[in-house]
Amino acid sequence: MKTSIFSQHQEYMEWLDKLVFYKDELRVMQKRLEELVSKNTNAELRFKAEHFQNLIFIEEQTINKLSHHLLTEDKKIEYNIAQNPVASDHRMAEDHVEDRNMIAFFEKNFAEIKKEFYLFASSWM
Repeated sequence: MKTSIFSQHQEYMEWLDKLVFYKDELRVMQKRLEELVSKNTNAELRFKAEHFQNLIFIEEQTINKLSHHLLTEDKKIEYNIAQNPVASDHRMAEDHVEDRNMIAFFEKNFAEIKKEFYLFASSWM
């Protein structure tokens, strides 16, 4: 299936904006985790906190990798447009289904981690 390169560019920009938002959410989760650990000495809490610390780190790394990939792909689009700017808003290219699937998987996984984290955090407040 083909889509316009302009719509692909727009989608990459939307995904990159979402990744910035998710990174901010990780910072909020990290801060909440630090608050919980500083107020509790319970071994079970500390064990679970370490689990979430690891998940936050992994998600940050995933966001960095996804961002780098999306920026690289978008630069290819920009280069394509620069090489031939005539009617670039109507030019078609193969749809980026794999990228869409990667983002969808990331978002689903992130939502599950976030839900699990806030259930954990609320149980220790």
